[in-house]
Amino acid sequence: MDEETLLKMTKTRPSKLRMQDSNFLKLTLTSIVKNYTFYAQNDIKEQNLQNLPNSLRNKVLEELSNHWKCEDLQINYGEFDLRVALFRRLINSQTLKVDLASCMLNCNPMHNLNNSLFEKLLNVLENATNLEELTFGESCNVQYTSSVTKEWSSKLSQLCKLRSLKLTALWFDEIDHLLSVCRHMPNLKVMWVSVCKIPEGHEPNLQYLDSCFPSLIVYFIRVCTRVHRPSLKKLEIVLDELCCRNAQKLQIFYDEFRHESNVHMVYNFLAF
Repeated sequence: MDEETLLKMTKTRPSKLRMQDSNFLKLTLTSIVKNYTFYAQNDIKEQNLQNLPNSLRNKVLEELSNHWKCEDLQINYGEFDLRVALFRRLINSQTLKVDLASCMLNCNPMHNLNNSLFEKLLNVLENATNLEELTFGESCNVQYTSSVTKEWSSKLSQLCKLRSLKLTALWFDEIDHLLSVCRHMPNLKVMWVSVCKIPEGHEPNLQYLDSCFPSLIVYFIRVCTRVHRPSLKKLEIVLDELCCRNAQKLQIFYDEFRHESNVHMVYNFLAF
């Protein structure tokens, strides 16, 4: 075998191996998603999802969420508890993204649904300490929601690395309650929340909101019928200005970073 043939084999084998690994990963994800009932209840060590590598855990969480969102079936008590058990096995300190909305899709009205949701959310907050994205209620057909208690505010405040918070299934009793939680999330860029009360004449000013949302770019605030509409409008005007300022700062940072990267690339090119 000549040197040219050996060189070609050396170049092509890694790419084939990577393709095989990719296909095996897809097969593994498909198998777990299709048989999630088995994996939620199985205690065999070699088949326990808690023993999966962290990177694969995150992919399984994402695939499960997408799979459940595509379903159009009403789920019962047993199915709901099954999904809770599965999330408990998958979520840990290395989890970066959790979409709890998928577990709530097409839920039948259940008198103890709220307790189950709180228990699941508590699991996320306790175990996923490095979480960057939390979705809880977006696009769900849940017929009622719960309030964010002081206990849950304390738990949420521990998610200091959060970048995206979509928490429409839980209501903050008033705007100050929300702000006290978000002050602990300096990297928060996306926020979808529900608020019950914005006191008339006590709307937060730009300086205070800036201290609470130094990185916020996109927001959506759902309010109940008791909210004073002029107060909401004043809040939205200030938040709009803040988001524009943060977006401009991000664009300036990106432009500077891109310029420095280009200079670095040119320098490397000239060095050779």
